[in-house]
Amino acid sequence: MASYKHRQNLVDLLNQIQVPTTTTSQDLNAMIGSINRELTISYCDKDLTKKGKHHNDPLHITVDSMRKKIPMVLIDDGSALNVCPLKIVSSLGLDIEDFVPTNQHVRAYDNSRREVLGIITLELTIGLMVKKVDFKVLNIASSFNMLLGRPWIHDTEAVPSSLYQKVRFPHEGAIVTIYGDTLIVPNYLRNDEKNELPFGDEFGGNCEEANCSGPDDPYYHITFWARLEVH
Repeated sequence: MASYKHRQNLVDLLNQIQVPTTTTSQDLNAMIGSINRELTISYCDKDLTKKGKHHNDPLHITVDSMRKKIPMVLIDDGSALNVCPLKIVSSLGLDIEDFVPTNQHVRAYDNSRREVLGIITLELTIGLMVKKVDFKVLNIASSFNMLLGRPWIHDTEAVPSSLYQKVRFPHEGAIVTIYGDTLIVPNYLRNDEKNELPFGDEFGGNCEEANCSGPDDPYYHITFWARLEVH
């Protein structure tokens, strides 16, 4: 203890605490250790999947929005924006009239450019957290149903890990852990719930319909390289 004043303050604090006589020393130590403890987010080897470190899987999770479960939602801290492909927006029952107009464009890693059709705000339920998220709508064929980039990650103070296939974030005084789609048996594989969106090629349809070139399109993996431009 740094000084007599510090010791006295601690004694005064302990004198105000009502501790049952049945409390064990271990319980008391735990109580004292929890005083003013800040929430911290970390991962360890116990969080590794069965694949261990020997995988290259991206982190996809399942979210709820507009009474539908949406699997294959990519979390990517390499993306400067949240993206919702146009076909997902249409599947949710929305159209261009629901968009907020914008003059933004997205530029991919090969310096090609796509127009942002508009901005849509969706209320997402992720675990216990319900939050409104702004998405840039793009007419692309993608390997994800939605993309949550740095805007969502920073706003929620989330710490995603593709290695551990989890994302953790603080919520109402606790740390919430959301498991990646690779760690659960998603209901959309059972095809027994009509309120769930399909994923991948099932949802996106063929590339001609989406006016994209599929995996060879630089926007197919827009996640890692896209940046916004305003004109």
